[in-house]
Amino acid sequence: MVETIVPSNNIKHEILSAYCSVYTMTGDGDSSSTVYTIFPGVSVVYNDFHTAECNSNLRYTDHVISIDHCAEGCIEWEHDDGSFCYLLDGDIQISAKTDHLNRYGFPVSHYHGVTVNFFLPQAQESLKRAFPSIDLDWESLWRRCHEKRDVFIRRSESTVQSFFQDLYRHRENADPDVLKLKIMELLLFITKTELTKIEVQKPYFHPAQVRKVRAIKEYLCENTDRMITTAELSADFDLSLSALRSCFKAIYGQPVNTFIRQYRLQKAALLLRTGEMSVTDVALEVGYESLSKFISVFKAVYGTTPLKHRKQNKETEHF
Repeated sequence: MVETIVPSNNIKHEILSAYCSVYTMTGDGDSSSTVYTIFPGVSVVYNDFHTAECNSNLRYTDHVISIDHCAEGCIEWEHDDGSFCYLLDGDIQISAKTDHLNRYGFPVSHYHGVTVNFFLPQAQESLKRAFPSIDLDWESLWRRCHEKRDVFIRRSESTVQSFFQDLYRHRENADPDVLKLKIMELLLFITKTELTKIEVQKPYFHPAQVRKVRAIKEYLCENTDRMITTAELSADFDLSLSALRSCFKAIYGQPVNTFIRQYRLQKAALLLRTGEMSVTDVALEVGYESLSKFISVFKAVYGTTPLKHRKQNKETEHF
């Protein structure tokens, strides 16, 4: 076996067909990985996680090249040296997975993505038999990914984005022959493309930065009644403004101000639906001293006033 997910108390393995297996993981949320073995040593994995983190117990016994695409949410990888990198909506990564720990984090508690795995040398041999005209230097590609750790492809690269979109479209009725053709398409892209021309540098974050940004997020969520500036957060948590902004956006997919604005409004909507607080008190609870400003912002997001939102949802609950 070149790829093994070691069974544990929270991982269930179900074989659906000769080429399809599903791993379901339970914990603080339901998660699953659906694995299609397309060729010996080549797999397509659809990942759906609704949890804060997962220890997959994934084991690699050979060189592996993985291409990951994030469709929605965020996934966090921790490296052996303690640094972190992140994939957000639309991000694509090619990696050798040599120093990725088997713990995956999901900062926004959900992640939907697909991974194409090539396990060498088995994949190299089977693909050469299937597509003899495609000449790809696998060892050079693996060495490049191994040396750089992760190669991130520009989001503007339409060819590879289209490839992954097609993979998602074929998910429900995954035909092995269709997936084989998609693998050929991907190989042609890698063979004919000079990766350095479509590569983008993404930052890696030190553990201390990540810890501080996580603490900042918790602090903001616990103090929605206060308007806190990024300058104050930078000073209070001893983190430079540039590091705060870049690390926060990498982890949570949004700038600090956008994140807390959305969080405040989501909290306000929940209070309106489930509580008896007045609209004025709800506005103060989520940091708006001006009632008219709160109503204006709420209406822009939810398409209705706070009072109508409460009334509509109360009526829905009644029925």
